[in-house]
Amino acid sequence: MSAAFVVYNLVDSNLVDSNRFIFMIDEALQREAAHEQTAPERLRKIHDSAPSVPVLRAVAQNPNTPTGILWQLAPKFPREVIDNPVLPLLHLENSDIGNTISEAAALGFLCLDNLPLWMLDAFEHGPLSRNARIENTLKLHWQSSKTAGQNWESGVQATVSEQAVEIVTRLSRAWSYAEAAPLERALRLRLVPDWLAAPLMEALQQIPHAQTGVSPSQRANNVAGLQFVNEELPSPRETEDSSTNDSSESVATGALQAFKQMREAKQATFYANYHFQDPNISEQELERLAEKNAVARRRLIELRREQACDANASPETLRFLANSEARAVVVVVARHPNTPQETLELLASDKDAWVRGALARNERLSAGLLRRLAADEHCIVRANVARHPKTKFSILRQLAGDEDGEVLDALAHRRDLPAKLAVLMARRRSEVASWGSSRPPGQMARDPQTPAAVLKKLAGDTDKIVRRHVARHPKTPVETLRLLAADPNDTVRARVAENRATPPDILLTLSMESALDVQTNAAGNPGTPLSRLLQMIEEVSEAPLPRYMALVSNATLPLFALEKLLEKVREVIETAASKLAWWAPVPQPQYGHRMTPFRDEKRTDEFFEALLSHPNATPDLRRRARALRRREISLAFAVSDNLFERAITLGCAQTPIEVLEGNLYAPNWIWRLAIARNPATPDALLQTLARDGNRYVRACIAERLQRRNSQHDTA
Repeated sequence: MSAAFVVYNLVDSNLVDSNRFIFMIDEALQREAAHEQTAPERLRKIHDSAPSVPVLRAVAQNPNTPTGILWQLAPKFPREVIDNPVLPLLHLENSDIGNTISEAAALGFLCLDNLPLWMLDAFEHGPLSRNARIENTLKLHWQSSKTAGQNWESGVQATVSEQAVEIVTRLSRAWSYAEAAPLERALRLRLVPDWLAAPLMEALQQIPHAQTGVSPSQRANNVAGLQFVNEELPSPRETEDSSTNDSSESVATGALQAFKQMREAKQATFYANYHFQDPNISEQELERLAEKNAVARRRLIELRREQACDANASPETLRFLANSEARAVVVVVARHPNTPQETLELLASDKDAWVRGALARNERLSAGLLRRLAADEHCIVRANVARHPKTKFSILRQLAGDEDGEVLDALAHRRDLPAKLAVLMARRRSEVASWGSSRPPGQMARDPQTPAAVLKKLAGDTDKIVRRHVARHPKTPVETLRLLAADPNDTVRARVAENRATPPDILLTLSMESALDVQTNAAGNPGTPLSRLLQMIEEVSEAPLPRYMALVSNATLPLFALEKLLEKVREVIETAASKLAWWAPVPQPQYGHRMTPFRDEKRTDEFFEALLSHPNATPDLRRRARALRRREISLAFAVSDNLFERAITLGCAQTPIEVLEGNLYAPNWIWRLAIARNPATPDALLQTLARDGNRYVRACIAERLQRRNSQHDTA
């Protein structure tokens, strides 16, 4: 009968308080897992039940544990497995047992010292010998198994510098700056210790950033268009916290300056390679590139448009450009005074109304073409004919009977209009304005001058885009907003929630919807009742970041509400952090923004920036927000597969103990060295690292313990 079964019976008999049930079950399982007479099948069941860490550690130490379970536990508990007394017996029973070790287990074992020779031989000559990762780790294990000596710091510095050069080289070859931005952010927040920041700075300074082939003036003109390169980050002084300043001012400043040079080089390379702005590139080469590259096609359109805008463009050039597929080019050709007459006649039949509208403004149009365009189906074309200085009186009189308000407005602004025609036009314009305009409904719904009566009529349009524009219009009546608040389309209701003219009772209803856009827009509206905003802070959600973003952008949120919001964000970050597997690196996306404990790195930055700039935020709130941001970034780095990012977290004094404990057997010795150099690492973890398989880690622990003992002797 198992101890856990006894506890179950005690609970059923009401002899044990149910509040202690979970603790007693865990304690009973731990005793059972450590007992030498526990059967292998029972140990397997205990392992498969996903118990606590102490129970799993006891399973790893039990000689009766099946071999397959030992290999599964080895990545997290390599020391316990390697010290298990059954391991030598298993090798005596089966000399090829080393060939059954998994890759993850082998990486865990190679973190330790004094590995048995049969195991190392299996790694070197067995099936895992073809694994590049095992091969490199084994080679490093042989090299670092010796004594480090007194000069171990220089060896660490040389190795870290090699790794820094490799990482920086990869970052410099990446097409965007998105991969390098997290490291720069960590430097700005003073999260990087000097022993990591200095090699980074040296490696960055070795990259020939200046050899970009782009002039400084061109680089300066392109600054505004590169948001992913010129990412706005808080200044070092703004984010520095004297209590947690892990990197010195000079080293951090030098590294940040080197990252700035990389940003500029990335910007120059981006425009040189992807925007095709080389002034010496031939038009034929650009046409060839445009067949497969969208950015090159845009550059080709810009070039053709520049040719069409040339006041001295020849008729032959304009005739050629009129056949372009780009509207932006053909529109310029249609208005050009040098365009041949036969080309103008062809453009009068163009299917694009904007081309025909531009043609109607050409000063060299014949009377026949003006009469033809005056009967065009599109109001923009007819309005431009009404504005044309050469339009005859008979055509103007015809246009005075038009049913479109824009055409009548064009006629009204003509100074050469005869008196009788002006009176007729004014009456017709009044008639059209009495019921609205015949312009496209979407255009009327966007027009800030559209009267409320017309907006009320447009609210019943079948097109959701029209209703969406009406819902966000500042002149939409309250009765119409109430109608649109019940619209079946989520995006329409979201625009009602965004409208500053929406009454509080409607905003209260919309804020309780399940549709995320509707709810977040209501959260950011200053008219939403404060009581409801406080409820939204407390509500639980799988993706709370969009709602928190909307709440923090609401300028009416008082200080105590900001305090509650910051505390809620802290809970979200800690909850997400508790679910992370610290011993298992998570590969980050090659492009774009990485996923952090708060879901999305870019939007998380935006949230904290909005909180820091909130008008009701106090200096104390800003200080705590910066500290929380530091922690959030360090937690994101804790599961990164990037060498420097994880080392930054493991060397930070504010990193949770469970994160350090989860990385005691991390596959990279630099990560374990970061734990050894962390001033907040507990003695129990230091004692474990004292038996590490890497000589630099052992040397660091030995020097640290020796320094501590000498301080005690002095005291």
